[in-house]
Amino acid sequence: METQHCLSVVVGCPSFLRQLPSGPCLVLDSDTSTFENLFSEVDPSEHPWPLTFQRVVLSDLSGENISWNRFSDRRFDGPWDLSVVQADYPNLRQVATLSIKGQILADVLEGQSCLQVMGSRFQLVIRQGDPLQILMGAETWLHRCVSVALRGVDIPSGRRSECEIFLSSKGFSPVGEDDLSVMKNTLREPLQKQYYFTQQSARSFGKDSCLKALEALFPYQYYRSLRPDLSGLDDQQLVEHFCVSGLKEGIRLEGGVEMQFAVRALRHVFPYRLYRAMCPDLIGLDDQALLLHFCQNGLDQRVDLSEESAHDFAKSYPVSEVEVLKSRVKELEQYLDLSRRQVEELRESLLALVKNNDQ
Repeated sequence: METQHCLSVVVGCPSFLRQLPSGPCLVLDSDTSTFENLFSEVDPSEHPWPLTFQRVVLSDLSGENISWNRFSDRRFDGPWDLSVVQADYPNLRQVATLSIKGQILADVLEGQSCLQVMGSRFQLVIRQGDPLQILMGAETWLHRCVSVALRGVDIPSGRRSECEIFLSSKGFSPVGEDDLSVMKNTLREPLQKQYYFTQQSARSFGKDSCLKALEALFPYQYYRSLRPDLSGLDDQQLVEHFCVSGLKEGIRLEGGVEMQFAVRALRHVFPYRLYRAMCPDLIGLDDQALLLHFCQNGLDQRVDLSEESAHDFAKSYPVSEVEVLKSRVKELEQYLDLSRRQVEELRESLLALVKNNDQ
């Protein structure tokens, strides 16, 4: 049985709401503006669960001043000096150094009302700061931690292995062999403890069909927004950098695939009333569920949302409303055509790869 938790504690505010775990979240970050930016340009419906924020710098001791460095890439913000990372990230710039009073994670958890309930548990995601110091500062609470995910940059090199040794001593053990290794406690059922480590092996990629397929769908602008120090790379170099280094660093690109932006735009142009009229059994679905149903089922069912169909449906509406429906259907057809072309390009690349393997 999967272990349940009442709260996800995320150390280091992500760039997008969809990067947060499902369910109630407590976000801890050294900079209040990062949390404000999270809500400035996104749809809150992407994370409909309770979300709270606390400005704090975590350490293994409370009350001591910490030299906290800020960089041109927020993923590197923490106690590390620029000299530690400059060899591997020559374009990274240190923009500020602050003296901030540190706090241990155990004190933060003590203040969470949901964790005062007997038997309550939490999961931990570390995206910022020194993960080993953060874990040591939460040592007295680790017996109630369902999982620990290390999503930050491995600075200095080998810090993750030290975290692995520390967590292993607390009853965490690894399972799984994918890019995010999972560690599970098999000694204290039903409480299952897990931690995730990004594989550190470098990969070499050639100009093969898989890479061509990746280039066709790669979210270039999104990756550049995550890594402003790579602004000088062209598209091909950017893809190769992600394959060789980005995967190793734990960068996740799910939220940046162009299709996500197309779906977001589709929400604004989809003819909801027409689709409900054509499928009255779906009348109880809200707009988001209706759009999802169309993407999952309507395309295969050949549901006709063409301009002609919209025109016939809208005959009983004022002329101005008919024109709006026409415009929306045209935009919808353009998005669907773009989606089909992208899928076809990927299919051709994969077929070419299979053919090359057979030869």
